[in-house]
Amino acid sequence: MCDAHGFTRSPPLISAPVPVIGHEAGAGVERLAPAFAVASVGVISRGAFGLGTSVILDGGVGWGTSENLVAGRAGLTFGW
Repeated sequence: MCDAHGFTRSPPLISAPVPVIGHEAGAGVERLAPAFAVASVGVISRGAFGLGTSVILDGGVGWGTSENLVAGRAGLTFGW
């Protein structure tokens, strides 16, 4: 491949698509007892509100063992 000036260009090393989903897990200490959490995020729309925009859904669950409580969260992100 050559550019407009005749110089050779190398193709990109990786031509994989942009990720559309991600996951995470974590652990910590709350009131001297272990606590755990998991979360996920995913792109649910690209370009819905114009070029370069995205809609992203995320959520997670956490568990604190000191009082054996579970909590959750959910969110919707609009990017442009």
